[in-house]
Order: sequence, then structure tokens, then C-alpha cells
Amino acid sequence: MIDEGYSIDELKHILNRHYLNNGKVPNYSESSKKAFVQVTIDSSKNGKQLKDLLLKITRSFDKIKVEVNDTIELRIFLGYFTKIPPPPLPPNMINKFEEEYKTFYIKNQ
Repeated sequence: MIDEGYSIDELKHILNRHYLNNGKVPNYSESSKKAFVQVTIDSSKNGKQLKDLLLKITRSFDKIKVEVNDTIELRIFLGYFTKIPPPPLPPNMINKFEEEYKTFYIKNQ
């Protein structure tokens, strides 16, 4: 789905728009067979929170499936949110940092 920033309460509306688009809106799926939901897992969250989220997604999807009386399938792609560490300092910056630290440390003793 392309939508971001929506409340979980709006999930059913967004899923409905995404799965039943059938190529009407270019940014949504061309067909329900190509539609999927991507869930990005934040490693700082626990398993219960992930379970609760997946239950909300499946329940919302099940309501849509009953309403449209179709054979659409829920596909969920799980990804991981990772914090990318900053790149290492270049050697000349390391020396500068060490000198500044030494100067600061000496002044504050």
C-alpha cells in the first residue's frame, strides 16, 4: 500500500481501496492477486505488539472479504526496521576529535 500516516482505525478503508482497486488508481495494486501488505517490524517492539497488529490486519481484511464476497487473499510481507549506524569518521576527523577531547578534558579537571 502506498498510504502512510493513517490511523490503524482507517485500516479497513485503506485495505479495501488497495485490494479492490483493479487498476483504477495507478499507485494502488493492479489486481487483488498482486496486492500485499507490508509490515515493518520495529526491533524495539515485542512479540505481543506484532501479534496485535497482525490480528488487526487480518480482522480488517476478513471483513472486506465477507463484504465483497470474493476470493481475495491476504499477503503480508514482513520487513525489519533497522537503524543504520553512522559511517566511521575519516582518520583526519578522528585525530581532530581526539585533540578536542583532550583539550576539553584538561580544561575541566
